[in-house]
Amino acid sequence: MNSTEISKLALKIFAIYIIVQVLLSIPQFFQAYVMLSNGTEPNSDKWFILIAAASVIALFSLSLLIWKLSNNTKAVLSKNSDNSIPYISEEFILSILGIYLIVYGLTRTIVVATSAYYSLSSNDINYELTQGVIYVITYLLTALLGLSFIVRSKGWSILLNKLRTAAT
Repeated sequence: MNSTEISKLALKIFAIYIIVQVLLSIPQFFQAYVMLSNGTEPNSDKWFILIAAASVIALFSLSLLIWKLSNNTKAVLSKNSDNSIPYISEEFILSILGIYLIVYGLTRTIVVATSAYYSLSSNDINYELTQGVIYVITYLLTALLGLSFIVRSKGWSILLNKLRTAAT
């Protein structure tokens, strides 16, 4: 197998991973909805159903986009033929890492934000709410870091190269 075939296979496996993670998060959304409604008026939290449905649709769309991108890896990997292939592959890997961090950060943010919202109605508001807010901020920062890996992959690649050569 050459590097193009390996990249295609890796991207397709990653797209399947995202689909599996989305399918595994659907029961968590329903559990969080039941916790939020507390057995009372189920129509009061329609916004939560909309957010959950939108995130599932967005992540499915992202996995389909990655699947389609895997068919075009030859064009992406062989854009430049002037011996800059290591930078392109490093930027490509940083972009894939960014997609992973975005998916991980956003799926965990939704679960932790639901837990923080639920802790508002509990008696021990200070500890649980503070911990929930810290987790929400942490996972949002993880998603933002992933977004910066995608948008500024060339800058991250240059920074990593500078760090590699800094010790010499």
